[in-house]
Amino acid sequence: MIHGRLISRNSIVWILLTSPLVLFLLCQLQPTFDDWTYYTVPQTSALKLTELLPDGNYWRPFDVLFGHILGLDYQLFPTLNHTFILLGHILNTYLVYRILQWFKISSLSRNISVLLFYLSPATLGTVLDIDSLNQTYSLLWGLLALHSYIYMQGKPRIILWLVCSLLSIFSKESGYIWFVCPPMIVWSTGKISFKHAMKHMTVGCLLFVFYLTCRVLLTKTFSVADNTYMQFTLIRLLRNLGIMLGMTFYPIDYASLIHPLHRNLILVTITGVLPAPFLWFVFRSFRLQKTIIVLLLSFFVGAFVNLITIFSTMHCYAVSPFAIIMIALLCDQIKNKRMLIFSSVLYLITALFTFLHHTYAAWLSGKVGEQMAESIVSQCDRPINKVMIIHLNKGETKYSSFWVIPYEAFGWGYSVRQQTGYQWPKTIINEEITNQKQLISALQKAQKTDCDGVWYVEDNQVKRIK
Repeated sequence: MIHGRLISRNSIVWILLTSPLVLFLLCQLQPTFDDWTYYTVPQTSALKLTELLPDGNYWRPFDVLFGHILGLDYQLFPTLNHTFILLGHILNTYLVYRILQWFKISSLSRNISVLLFYLSPATLGTVLDIDSLNQTYSLLWGLLALHSYIYMQGKPRIILWLVCSLLSIFSKESGYIWFVCPPMIVWSTGKISFKHAMKHMTVGCLLFVFYLTCRVLLTKTFSVADNTYMQFTLIRLLRNLGIMLGMTFYPIDYASLIHPLHRNLILVTITGVLPAPFLWFVFRSFRLQKTIIVLLLSFFVGAFVNLITIFSTMHCYAVSPFAIIMIALLCDQIKNKRMLIFSSVLYLITALFTFLHHTYAAWLSGKVGEQMAESIVSQCDRPINKVMIIHLNKGETKYSSFWVIPYEAFGWGYSVRQQTGYQWPKTIINEEITNQKQLISALQKAQKTDCDGVWYVEDNQVKRIK
């Protein structure tokens, strides 16, 4: 009887029961876009110590190590990536559940909020991307930092919090928020004094400064000039805010809304209406209090760097726990529990549909890239050492990093390496043209660079020219 009640009430149990099916669906997704060029593709060369040091604007040693593990058997890619990303997401969901328990959130509000975190559109850019181990595990270490701080006492609390915060920022730079937010969150609940919170925050900030100092000293060059991350405009900031708030709170089918080639106003209307009652009930119960204010600050400060540079779906993931804790606190204020349950079911159904639609779209995108790679390999009668790929750019736009134009699904040619067991091509040169008349000059450039192969890409077709 108790066991049956646990299954019916505990959202974590249902997540675990359905995880094999979710993993099966995710493992059907093939790499696209940055998935082909990031650290977490099979690294077949020997690991060098310098690879674990800062590289330009990044310092992500765990991704490098994972790539070299894949290099032991390239056929593990991308299944192993999918497995670890889903595992990390489930662990993050469990940690959110534990943190909500500490806040003494009711069972109903807690389970609703946990499912919201698990299925939220904020997870799409992480769970559906193959290169997003960094995002997943940066949040995992961050939530462990918060979990350690709220559940432990004395020196072990401080040590584990700081160690986990360091591991978070070594996974991805968005981990900086965990050096400061745990003491403030605990202070907001009255569990520690403001003096103690500030003292601990100072220690966290000093460790963060030490990390930055080491990073600067160990980095040889920074890529700043002409970097799109450095092009700040007010319009971009407003756009980024819209993406962050929309993807975090509203599970509308964004692909049907934004993607020109797949726009479907019926789906947009349905998925726009269904979540509205839940959001109305939640935000109607909004009252300013210390905890809510601290969570709001953590939400925006945690996203600050990406808000002023480039913000995409995946960046919502790093700050979504702050939003979920707020939602859980607000759900507890709603007195009409029947309407809370009904509206949350509508919200979750919409979120599930959006997840499945995006998964299907990501699968289609990956299949296009895979077919293009298979096609060009079948056209080659010998291994190609150095190839120039000429791409006819027709101005197509992608929806996201997991639903891209064919050439980006093709990985600018890097997907071919997976088809050849990472044997060839060794060097890939990409040349872009905007009309077919430019093809002759591009071919002349290929001759000057001593390429032993030239491929031409138009839409989802790849043709061998040389």
